[in-house]
Amino acid sequence: MIALVPAVGGALLVAGVLSLVAGLRPTETPETVRVRSGTLTRLRSMPKRTRMLLLGGLAAGVVAWLVTEEERSGGDDSWRSGNFATS
Repeated sequence: MIALVPAVGGALLVAGVLSLVAGLRPTETPETVRVRSGTLTRLRSMPKRTRMLLLGGLAAGVVAWLVTEEERSGGDDSWRSGNFATS
């Protein structure tokens, strides 16, 4: 077990040196092609019904989140202090 630690360290060192040599070799750079943003293109290619359902689901989720936040923040804060005794 004790000999395994220096062996792994040496293997990592050799792998790092080989990667450095391979990374510094000059190569041709390929032509860069500009790709349009996928999210907006994907949204525009969706049918109108799907977009409306997605928007409706998002709105319902926000409303549900706001309603549950209102319930948690209003009223008795005994759950925050850990005082669960009923009076």
